[in-house]
Amino acid sequence: MQILQDKEAKLNKFVLLASAYLIYGTKFDLKNARVYFVDGATGTGKPNKLEIRVGDGNIEFDEKKVREYNKDRGKLYDVRDGDEEPMEVNIDIIWEHIKAGSGESVTPEDFLKFKNGASAYVSTDSNKCRPKCIDIWIVYDPQCATEQIEKIVLPEFRYEGLNHNAKTGMLKLSGKCNATEATITRTAQT
Repeated sequence: MQILQDKEAKLNKFVLLASAYLIYGTKFDLKNARVYFVDGATGTGKPNKLEIRVGDGNIEFDEKKVREYNKDRGKLYDVRDGDEEPMEVNIDIIWEHIKAGSGESVTPEDFLKFKNGASAYVSTDSNKCRPKCIDIWIVYDPQCATEQIEKIVLPEFRYEGLNHNAKTGMLKLSGKCNATEATITRTAQT
């Protein structure tokens, strides 16, 4: 009897998961996403943008919400929001070159450091007294005509770590955004 109930529970869980995919669409697949570093230039009408090659890498961003729980004589009584925390971002991208060669477009490191070909790029933070930053765009096209394109913007990103791994050919990038959450928009397929 117990074995039959376990099988029925697993089947119900599978049906529930399958139904969720049918209702909510396809699962996010990084191969259908384009990742861009974007600066704050507006004079030309368009910002400077560099498409980043992720390859077998990954993108992670963590949104945190601090909650303070208060007790009254040992029992939970009240909850309130704590201090804001910045989003943390980790990206593993393909390491091609650290510095762009003569006549080449900027590298991801040039873009992040506002050096070489990116020295005239503009920070996305309007406060010029703060360290320069960029926006990271993740544009996800689910490759399905009935689903919308999703654009995730990680605003005012400042890198705090660059780990170069020559063995894997990957560049591990870590840092924080001066924002508590990503900005997300969806648009119809064209």
